[in-house]
Amino acid sequence: MGASILFSIVFIYFMIRFTKPLQQLVRSMNKLGDGDLQAYVEVNGDDEIAIVGKHYISNANAITAVN
Repeated sequence: MGASILFSIVFIYFMIRFTKPLQQLVRSMNKLGDGDLQAYVEVNGDDEIAIVGKHYISNANAITAVN
């Protein structure tokens, strides 16, 4: 029973750690979609989520430059 509690705690920790950057990215995308050209998201690392975030920032900067 102790092992399953420990597993649950570790699982929840990693789920929060991996989903938080996605939630921040989605919030920033929604703001940009609503016209907030100052929407920004901080990107750290070089995993798949960071790559998507870097491309988002690049696209957001291009949109901001056009306006």
